[in-house]
Amino acid sequence: MIAFMLQAAEFGKDVIRIASDYNDFYMTLVYWVRKIQLHCSVQMELLNGVVVDINAICTELDPKCLELMIMDVLSGCDTLSHPFNNGKIIALNTLRYLFF
Repeated sequence: MIAFMLQAAEFGKDVIRIASDYNDFYMTLVYWVRKIQLHCSVQMELLNGVVVDINAICTELDPKCLELMIMDVLSGCDTLSHPFNNGKIIALNTLRYLFF
């Protein structure tokens, strides 16, 4: 999906909307949009219809976006366990409030 997003941006798309409810993919999108510094609007549409503005998240977390992949692994993912009762939301909120 990231490769398709990058290809769409390369072809000059102004808005790229990706449908997913997968938390790990959300973190990956934020990381790559910031790392590549895409200038098009990247959005993630959740299965309940809510649209998340990835660029706004990048602006809010900058430069901590580049640390999201480490936080993602430490807070647990499909192949790793995580500390009891401390998942993605707690890790993201900690990252937000500790460094801002």
